[in-house]
Amino acid sequence: MKKILALAMTSVLAVMTLASCGGKYTAGEKYAAGKFEEGKYENASIGFGINVPEGYTEVPELPLVEGVTYDLALNDENDNSIYVAVENNSEKLKVDKAAENSLKALADQYESMGFKVDDQKLEDYTIGGNTYRGYTITVTKGLVDEEEEKKDKKAKDDAKDEEAKVEEAKAEEAEAEEAPVEEVPVEIVTIKQAGFFVKCDTKIATVSVTSKTDDAKKIISDNFFAIGE
Repeated sequence: MKKILALAMTSVLAVMTLASCGGKYTAGEKYAAGKFEEGKYENASIGFGINVPEGYTEVPELPLVEGVTYDLALNDENDNSIYVAVENNSEKLKVDKAAENSLKALADQYESMGFKVDDQKLEDYTIGGNTYRGYTITVTKGLVDEEEEKKDKKAKDDAKDEEAKVEEAKAEEAEAEEAPVEEVPVEIVTIKQAGFFVKCDTKIATVSVTSKTDDAKKIISDNFFAIGE
């Protein structure tokens, strides 16, 4: 799971350079690194802080993305994560376009890892007096497609002649009588990710919350606060 979350985070960072001066999606005039101590992260230059939920610790190994500096990187024992990463602007596209590109990159990345995208949307996040452009995405892996399963079974049945099926049925019945087989449950993994972008002078930060146990958007609403509140 750590690999999955790291890849998902990298997808956001890979297109983060597309964000630049973005109208209302702007924070301070000059970026400065934040401070994380005693369970609280604060960064006045990008306008918000985080009361870090209990159980989160700093990530020992971070995904490598050229030109990216991590201002905050936390995981808990369930591999839920909170990231704040910063990169120089190199293009002149709007923040809302960067959010759109990032969401598409995330959806593509999750699908390439075998996840089904259940829901995705762009939206604004308001923290105190600041508005940030962001996204939410929910993906699932491990569900069995019943229709596909039926098609596969029919194709296999059609490939066998009647005599082979009879013999197979007899063998299966004998085996079942000797040792009942327990069905192995299919693990269903749901990941919810929410994030937003913060433009500040020549820098842009991306904030990402990823969880397989909680609503990522609720983690933001419950734990993020405006500096000075």
